[in-house]
Amino acid sequence: MSQELTPSLSHAYVNETIQSGADLSYEFFTRKSSYDAFSLTKDHNRIIGCIDPRDPIDVAPGDHKVVIQTAGGAAGEGLDAAIHITAHNNRVFDIETAIERDKNLRGIMVLGAHHDCKFIKGMPSVLQEMHQPSDFTKESAEKWAEFFHHSDFYKQSIDRVMSAAGLQLDFLQQKDNLNHLVDHIDSLRPDHSNVKRLLGDNNARVYVTNLHPHVGYNRDAKFKKPANAPLIQGYHDSLAASIGDVNKSHFMDNDERLTRITSMILRSAATRSVLTSDFPDTRFVEVTPSPQGLKFKETL
Repeated sequence: MSQELTPSLSHAYVNETIQSGADLSYEFFTRKSSYDAFSLTKDHNRIIGCIDPRDPIDVAPGDHKVVIQTAGGAAGEGLDAAIHITAHNNRVFDIETAIERDKNLRGIMVLGAHHDCKFIKGMPSVLQEMHQPSDFTKESAEKWAEFFHHSDFYKQSIDRVMSAAGLQLDFLQQKDNLNHLVDHIDSLRPDHSNVKRLLGDNNARVYVTNLHPHVGYNRDAKFKKPANAPLIQGYHDSLAASIGDVNKSHFMDNDERLTRITSMILRSAATRSVLTSDFPDTRFVEVTPSPQGLKFKETL
């Protein structure tokens, strides 16, 4: 009998731990002190990383950088670039070359990634959602496009972006996997430790979309109570800062800049839909700027 009870007790304990972490995480991510200005590397570059909720395994508390987070990090930015070129030429442009092109195009930005990345592993699912978006994805993307005063161009370009996502999906489905992307990203910046390994399991039940252009998630803030730190997890998408970086790039022509912003908005919405589809208890939070500082709103 004890052998029959042990698995269920273990399962209940895991669920209780995840729920406790979810409550702590929601409280953490709706607190102003959990956010700070973006960090710079020693050579004064900003950093783009992934939205993964886990912490880097080789970074001590107090040494975490506040990075611009986007789904997939360098892989996500490369996908936007590939989608633009694919849409412009009506034929597939591979993501590997697009990432390398983006690194050269945006020389003052360190593009990061990590091992065991759900975005990279799930890129076909994300592309499918971008190609044929669900109502949840469409409504979120249209709302964010309006927030960023991008609605007119979004409406003009969304069909081209969706079509290009379909071409990218067909191309990727001919490959065995995308794991080589992490090594490829690592090879592009031998001067930086831009690829990390992450600690523990992903148990995030909070998903934050940050619409403030100047602040990101400060991981060090959660170590003020070290016992709680491992339980605090949340996907954090620096959507406003990501858009702002592309918008300010003077190395892109206007068509690329605007098409990539459309792709970025759609990619953010599609990734959120894909990553949370199996976890209906996920709580969605939007962070917005105001004259009084950060505002937090739970959304459906």
